[in-house]
Amino acid sequence: ETPENLAWGVVFGLIIATPLLAVGGSTLTTTVNLLFGMLSSGALLAYLVFVMPLAETLFFRGVLQDQRPFWIVGLMSSLWGALLFFPVLDFQRYPAVVAIIGVALVMMNLTYSYVRRRNGLAAAWVCQIVVNLVLLFAPFVSR
Repeated sequence: ETPENLAWGVVFGLIIATPLLAVGGSTLTTTVNLLFGMLSSGALLAYLVFVMPLAETLFFRGVLQDQRPFWIVGLMSSLWGALLFFPVLDFQRYPAVVAIIGVALVMMNLTYSYVRRRNGLAAAWVCQIVVNLVLLFAPFVSR
């Protein structure tokens, strides 16, 4: 892994996260409150920087992507995210949240898998950390 590849991870993370934050800011705030409202800022930061991206990156993009095309791995990790997060979201009360988060999950996971193919595993991890910080942590601390 080179510093240039890690920088590309940051760039791709900002490319996907910034428009989503601009378009879905209020939806993201609602989602963050539903998913992580019971956590402290420090616990959420640790979860978004280390636990979630490291586990997903190592399993999906580290293990599975060596054996499958990047887009298949992106769809598989999107399905995993939907199974993990959708039960917590209130479908009937927030149908727009579920639709927006579903589309965002697919876009993000396809991007992480593409970055892994293009720039390596560490760049995909950095990309996911940047997206998590912009889309989940920033709305959490600004609420």
